Amino acid sequence: MYQLNSQWVLTMPAHIWHAHEMVFAYLMAVVVGFLLTAVQNWTGCKTINGPTLLLLFLLWVIARLLPFIEGCPLWLQAIVDIPFLFCASVAIALPIIKSKSWKQVGILSKVILMAIAHIVFYLGLLGVLDDGVRWGLYGAFYMVLALTFVMARRVMPFFIEKGLGGGFELKNIEFIDRASLVLLTAYVGIELFWSSDAIYFLALLLCILHGMRLVNWYRPGIWTKSLLWSLYLAYVFLVVGFALKTASYFFIISPFIVLHCFAMGIALFTISMMSRVSLGHTGRNVSDPPKVLIWVFVPLLLTMIFRVVFPIIIPEYYGIWIGVSQILWVLSFLIFTKTYIPIFFQPRVDSKFG
Repeated sequence: MYQLNSQWVLTMPAHIWHAHEMVFAYLMAVVVGFLLTAVQNWTGCKTINGPTLLLLFLLWVIARLLPFIEGCPLWLQAIVDIPFLFCASVAIALPIIKSKSWKQVGILSKVILMAIAHIVFYLGLLGVLDDGVRWGLYGAFYMVLALTFVMARRVMPFFIEKGLGGGFELKNIEFIDRASLVLLTAYVGIELFWSSDAIYFLALLLCILHGMRLVNWYRPGIWTKSLLWSLYLAYVFLVVGFALKTASYFFIISPFIVLHCFAMGIALFTISMMSRVSLGHTGRNVSDPPKVLIWVFVPLLLTMIFRVVFPIIIPEYYGIWIGVSQILWVLSFLIFTKTYIPIFFQPRVDSKFG
């Protein structure tokens, strides 16, 4: 239980704050930003922009600042923080409903479930719901993982075909699509609510299925394109996450190592997608990305080694590995920010809306 004073001001452990900000700040901003862009393409209807989008952004920013204001009550933090995902859900739902693009409802449902998980998290912090903090954090995290698999299935075959000049067609295997969805649902259910050794078997099956998907998508030419190999390696990290979970049945591997392996895969996937989408939606050529992008992706690859691999094989220097991985993470995002801020604050090069 986390300590609250008479004013309901939270004394939050640093690791809980870290987890909350990575899941409900960084990842949710990426999810919402991507979907507001993608839904416009999928439905042909404009999503929120201008002052309305600015208000949504400010809601997100203010929620990030409140924990650093001395004496700010937890209930106020919750009231400001929770609405972001619900408002975003409405913004995503409106064009889907208007265009009757019902096949996108599955995507929308994941965002709504993330919003509910955020409520559960705060109820746990306030001592209203036992285990609410864990349910909220892990529930939202695994929703992002599920969404990552869905988006990878949709975009990676197309990106690989287009990036390598076509001449071939990558088709998803329906059995893998359906089986991986069912198994991941069972995996998350056991992880959150029921302790069972069955989870290790599910992890093995998921590792095999997603590994088969990677083999199906593989083309040697991806290694010549930074916007392809970064996405491919991100998916590899996710497969390795399931492999580590399976291995933890036989060897001592911290569950946090497994979790961070998934997190590194999601991080590389999201920054790769942002790098590509930011070019495409500003009218730039995605086939000719900035050369500096390799220095965005390489630090994250090294972060995977220092945050996941070294703690397993040389655990006695765990603190050092954490520190180095933090530096590499920040370096990656600093280079990304320096590269893309000029692009974001310029009109589209093709003068179109966007």
